[in-house]
Amino acid sequence: SNALGFAKVQENKGETAAWVVLANAKIRDNPEQLEMLSAALNGGQIELGLGPPGTGKTTIGAEVIWQNWLLRVSQVVTAQTNGAVDNLLWGAIELAKKQGVELKVYRVGNNPDVIQPELRDYWIYKDRPPYPRQPQSDPKTPDGQREWDEYHRAIELYDGEVCDWEEWLKQRIAYEVSSGQAIIGGTIIGLVLFLGKFGREMARSNGQKGTGKFKFKRGIIEEASVASIAELLVILSKIEERALIIGDTKQMGLPLFDNELKARLTKSGLNDEEIKTVNNSLFKFLVEQEAF
Repeated sequence: SNALGFAKVQENKGETAAWVVLANAKIRDNPEQLEMLSAALNGGQIELGLGPPGTGKTTIGAEVIWQNWLLRVSQVVTAQTNGAVDNLLWGAIELAKKQGVELKVYRVGNNPDVIQPELRDYWIYKDRPPYPRQPQSDPKTPDGQREWDEYHRAIELYDGEVCDWEEWLKQRIAYEVSSGQAIIGGTIIGLVLFLGKFGREMARSNGQKGTGKFKFKRGIIEEASVASIAELLVILSKIEERALIIGDTKQMGLPLFDNELKARLTKSGLNDEEIKTVNNSLFKFLVEQEAF
């Protein structure tokens, strides 16, 4: 069975061990990676994935996404930068293809140009109806006036078409994500904006009527070592069951606030110690306290 990539994944809390079939069988031969995978799949509500570049954090992240998809639990993948999000998502997509599965992914964000080219087909707004093309003619001429009148009518029709399309998209995503069939991925900021627009429909689809506060069952947060406390807490508040927080132990903490921002925070009533706390990395704090 080892040749097939079976691995015994121990429960962290002294419960019965579980067996999983690894999509990436090489993980079985790496004790550190296997330990991280064990924590991510069967550990506590929050688990840390530590290590500098090259230690396999992205490899484990892709395997976790795949294993969560097999369980059909709703999941979210996020990071501070588009590149880190895309590396994780693409790793999971490629891993799934080797298993003969086309993974359903919704890559959120408003600008497709910042998304890696291979992931642009997964962009959430890829099939949005195109905006009417603005005429280049002079509206003061008879022909130009006619073209501009047609353009304004097209905009009115477009607004209605887009509204209908977005309602259809909300319902589709709400069902597929809440049922674990699809994965949501985006930067922390992108996800906050996405949930502001789609969260209520997703909550209703998940049986959380009236709350508008959809929660994913599981999630992966990459680049956590350079995320602020506020950023991490926002995402963690959207994950109900289990979160894997991945960070580089060689890149701990955040850039210092600039003087202008510090002045604004001071004016708002925060003292120097409180400003320092706001600017701290929650990941760094957890590691230093050996909280997990």
